[in-house]
Amino acid sequence: RKIAESLEKPKPLKSPKIASPAAPRAGVAEAFLAGDARFLDLLQTARTLDWNALRLRPPPAPWLPLRLNLGDAFHIHTVHVRRHLAQIGRVKAAV
Repeated sequence: RKIAESLEKPKPLKSPKIASPAAPRAGVAEAFLAGDARFLDLLQTARTLDWNALRLRPPPAPWLPLRLNLGDAFHIHTVHVRRHLAQIGRVKAAV
């Protein structure tokens, strides 16, 4: 839960210039939507599971001794995607 909370109220950070694309890359929107569809499929598949009992290591850092329950993992993913959508909105507004 703490991870999701830190993502919901992040401190503003500047991205390195190299991370600012000069032009849109082909296929990014399609890849984003495909990932979103995969997430919805996973939610549907996990519908019958006990999300509090099922524990897993964080996918981006499996070496950490931390174990998240499935509900928190889904919440973190949702918050992360919302942040990306907000970034997209800010970039569109600046163009």
